[in-house]
Amino acid sequence: MFALEAGDGKPVWRTNTTEVPPHGKGGFFSSPAIGFGRVYAARDDGTVFAFDEKTGKVAWSFDAGGPVYGTPAVAQVPGTPPSVYIGSEGGRLFALDARTGKPRWRYSVGGPVPGTAVVIGHTVYTSSFQTDKTTGIDVRSGKKTFEIGQAGYTPVVSDGRRIYLIGYFELIGLEPTGKR
Repeated sequence: MFALEAGDGKPVWRTNTTEVPPHGKGGFFSSPAIGFGRVYAARDDGTVFAFDEKTGKVAWSFDAGGPVYGTPAVAQVPGTPPSVYIGSEGGRLFALDARTGKPRWRYSVGGPVPGTAVVIGHTVYTSSFQTDKTTGIDVRSGKKTFEIGQAGYTPVVSDGRRIYLIGYFELIGLEPTGKR
């Protein structure tokens, strides 16, 4: 993992994750996410890392139980601590405490999670091609609040007024009604 100066590309820090605990041999297949003074990234061996944003020192690591190909989603939703949301090919979505890496909750998606979780409001969205579903989970409780028969690598985007489900073959736009 490298951090480079944006202006001139000079290295700020470099951390070889095979040389620090928990070691391993995985590679990074997605983009890192930055928040709360840390850089969060996951390898294809299932290891999720939090690096200090200034030094690159590993603050914590977590085993997601299967390869991770999606970018971590970082958010602090009212009523929750700063959190990292990440899914794995092991079929689970995790809400991790961004400071410690300890799981706040885990949700069984029912199949491998191929992409990036998305947080909108009090809901984190994820999907699986195996189940052909996009699922919304309440970030506070870890309980399902939404499900639709549509799956995508990045399952949901928002313009602040509507949400759009990005499926493999179709796009669905939803407008909130204020009703559950």
